[in-house]
Amino acid sequence: MPWLPIGWPWPRPCTAPPSRTARHRLPKPFTAFWRPWSGAGQRHPIRRGQHWQLAPPLLNSLDGFWAPGKPWTGELAGALATLAQHSPHLHELGLTARWLHRLLPLAVRSAHDPERVVLHSAVLTLGVRTVDLPALRRFLEAISPHHPPAALEPALTSALSCLAQFEPDAQVAGWLAQASEWFVGSAPVLLERARWSQRKGEAPSEVMALVDAIAPGHSGYRRAMLWMADSLFFAGQAQDAERYYQRAGQVRSLTGSEQARMAHLQMRQSTSAQDALDAPGAEVSSDSGWQGVDTGVLSEALALVGSWLGAEPVRNSAARAALEGLAERSLAHCRTQWPNQETVPVDLVLQLARLLQQISEQRYGHLAEIEAAFPYHRGAAYGELDPALGASLHQAALHHVALMAQLATQTGSGLTRQAGLRVWLELLRWGVQALLGLEQAEEALAWVRQAQDVLGPSMGRSVLIALEERCLLAQGLLPEAQALRLTMAQEADAVLLPLREWDEWVGAALGELPGQTHHGDSAWQDQVASGRFETVTADGVLTEHVHHTAPVRLEAVRLPDLKVRLSYGLIHDQAGLLRPHAWHRTMGEFPYAHTDVLSTSARGTSLRRPSATRAVDFPVLVLANMDALEHRNYYHWMMLILPRILVAQDAGWLQGRQLLLPAELPSWMFSSLTDLGFTPAQWCTYTRDETLHLHDALVISPLEFASPTLLHLLRTRLWQAAGLDIDRPPRADKRVFISRRSENRRPLMNETAVMAHAESLGFEVVAPETLPLLDQVRLFASASAVAGPPGAAFTNLAWAQAGTRVVALYKPDVHLPTFVDISVIREQKHRWLLGKPVPGFERASLVNAPYTVNIAQAHDALRWACGH
Repeated sequence: MPWLPIGWPWPRPCTAPPSRTARHRLPKPFTAFWRPWSGAGQRHPIRRGQHWQLAPPLLNSLDGFWAPGKPWTGELAGALATLAQHSPHLHELGLTARWLHRLLPLAVRSAHDPERVVLHSAVLTLGVRTVDLPALRRFLEAISPHHPPAALEPALTSALSCLAQFEPDAQVAGWLAQASEWFVGSAPVLLERARWSQRKGEAPSEVMALVDAIAPGHSGYRRAMLWMADSLFFAGQAQDAERYYQRAGQVRSLTGSEQARMAHLQMRQSTSAQDALDAPGAEVSSDSGWQGVDTGVLSEALALVGSWLGAEPVRNSAARAALEGLAERSLAHCRTQWPNQETVPVDLVLQLARLLQQISEQRYGHLAEIEAAFPYHRGAAYGELDPALGASLHQAALHHVALMAQLATQTGSGLTRQAGLRVWLELLRWGVQALLGLEQAEEALAWVRQAQDVLGPSMGRSVLIALEERCLLAQGLLPEAQALRLTMAQEADAVLLPLREWDEWVGAALGELPGQTHHGDSAWQDQVASGRFETVTADGVLTEHVHHTAPVRLEAVRLPDLKVRLSYGLIHDQAGLLRPHAWHRTMGEFPYAHTDVLSTSARGTSLRRPSATRAVDFPVLVLANMDALEHRNYYHWMMLILPRILVAQDAGWLQGRQLLLPAELPSWMFSSLTDLGFTPAQWCTYTRDETLHLHDALVISPLEFASPTLLHLLRTRLWQAAGLDIDRPPRADKRVFISRRSENRRPLMNETAVMAHAESLGFEVVAPETLPLLDQVRLFASASAVAGPPGAAFTNLAWAQAGTRVVALYKPDVHLPTFVDISVIREQKHRWLLGKPVPGFERASLVNAPYTVNIAQAHDALRWACGH
């Protein structure tokens, strides 16, 4: 049984108490503490669990004895570090926080001295365990000019990881770069560098290079591989994602959603469709991911979660009422059955809260986004699943996460050696974020302020102030948030801005009163197009549906003194930052992740003050919501960006003005402009990290849905560029099958078999993304039939002629109106053939899960497209 290492050089293991000589150097209270350890000729071991319980009264009694020159400072620091690591109580952690500020100046002065590694390690440990970010920064500033000894690696990497978790900035990134040279192959250091690189918008290859440098034998290797794999999976980079999942699986078998994603990626490589369909059943569980989870002491409190979490939100009013009722009872049960015991481990609560929200995001998150983004297209015609119910269950999950976090953080206990204050604060952050997602900012603010009272003046202070600012921003209380920001140790001069959507934003910029109608240089409302489309279910039921396109309004407004940040952000001093429509926010929380974004909410954000601003003193044309770097998507560019540029050209707005464009746009986007006759002399580029001050900007309002007028304009211009005559169209005699074999998102698993039937009927199988734009226009302009699994390439329906028959092979759960809009506008005959999702992959991603279609039905649908 190990001897207690109190007073011994920490963090080295200790098998015996300090020597008699060392004890003689201690003051009487300290020596009195050691006396019971030895008796008549023998030593009595003390369990570690007893050790830290004896430390608080001893440390309090030493308060008047210690001074920086005392020879037993190392022993004292070690005792404090051990207490900070082992005590489950916040009030005892507060004792170590007070001592940290007494020891810190000594550690800073001796930062160059490798002989003081015990003191330095203890001070770093105290800073991490109390999440005292200013203290950590102060010591790192002192030690960064020197090469620290190897013995300091665990404490230093832990400190850097803590700063990167709660307060990442360029200074921390610089220290991480230094640390990767000091400690080659360190997983915590290189993982945080990779996260920072991703946040800066650097190329995936650069992010992967950092992760690849992690030593396989490092304890954090698997975690880093999984982070990289998940990032690549959701970015659609299948081959790279699979490689990182394989690396993680070599350390320890993949589980849960990791296994589902890996199986999802490998399905494309199956030797036959049947192999692909047989594989998941053996490898992937079809449960939601909650069944079988070890909930520990929370087993009773969370006993009802599995009754609703993961259930399919089908369009059925009775089922909806039942599921919502189960979720309400589950929440009440959690509240009443929460353990009465003083200590519920916060790491267990955080783990379960994360899992609960992860499952909710995978099952319901996309449906909640659809509910907000497509308000004009509701009902069974657009899928079996109910976006409104999905949004409701997603909110139920947020209620559970918030409640779990509140109950776990209200006792002042629950800390462990593995889960200290960092985990406690992270759980608090998750709970606050859940409340903000539920639009309960006042409750979140009260909770954060209560936590400040509990933790005192230094523990986690920077984290709590940042959370308080976020809650104030969520309530639209910018003056209060600004005053709070001025008290922060970091980024006190940040720029705080309200967030407003277009009508409110442009009205504020023009100085109009709320509710007052503004009038731009040009404004028009497009006519709504109406038509029909068909669905064929897996049971062979054919149904015809009426469809109306969404209303579209466009205007141009001249705004002097406009600023551009983050590539897409339009900022006006009177209006704040333009917030996009919910359609655009499906890419993530707005403002999107960037190193300059400090805090954000639905009503306000704080940004780092730019180091430099480039003045643009010539007139420019600006497209609101120019988020093509975030939505690098063919549909988004062709339907929502290019048409607005053509409108501006035809209206003469580009006369004497340059078009403002991000320099990092993909080459195919710039090529589309040149195809339409634009030249580089007509546009002005800027980089993602630049801040611009526009003295004379004409802003074209954002666009979210396809417009009949704009689509006709774009089609006409592209036909002309492709050498086609809109009045004398080419003969429509081609049959085009759009392949998605290179795409792992939403894979049609028996696509090869379907393609064989298509080819037998005279279809030409194409991957449109491999063709130049004008070749795509020519191909689809001469198509009489278009079929395939839908994706961005279905945007090419815009170039096809009226009467073209379209077969979209898809899943029954959700089929969005995006491409039906195009077919209705173009007066085409659009039919959805609905298959079945492959079971077991909902845990990977509901929207991206693989599916199959009935081959006989597919053959019949293809024959219909041919006019048979």
